[in-house]
Amino acid sequence: MHHQGQLQIRQTFLADLDVGLETDQGADIWFEADTDTDRFITPAAGTVLVAAMGTVEPSFEQCAEAQLSSERIPIQDLPAGSVVCVLTDEQRLSVVRVDSPPGPSPGILGIRYTTYRN
Repeated sequence: MHHQGQLQIRQTFLADLDVGLETDQGADIWFEADTDTDRFITPAAGTVLVAAMGTVEPSFEQCAEAQLSSERIPIQDLPAGSVVCVLTDEQRLSVVRVDSPPGPSPGILGIRYTTYRN
């Protein structure tokens, strides 16, 4: 394991899963908002690949084998307990669990994550 923890990501901010920070600069995932109701977990700067895995936490191997995509994931499709596999900008695999969906806009997305060494 490389890093793990919990983050509270404010709407329109990003999360750096390699070091465990919310940031307003380039990082791994972006809590993107098109409107008050159209909000997404989006790969930051198009360099991070994301796959939704349902609500059962996958193993490292299952995430590594997942069909990854650069498509953003609508927040409304990610209830509490949903898991997203992320390939970070430093090419580390990270398993991200949505602890608390954001609620009304502007919201805060609560996540718990484990990022693995290369």
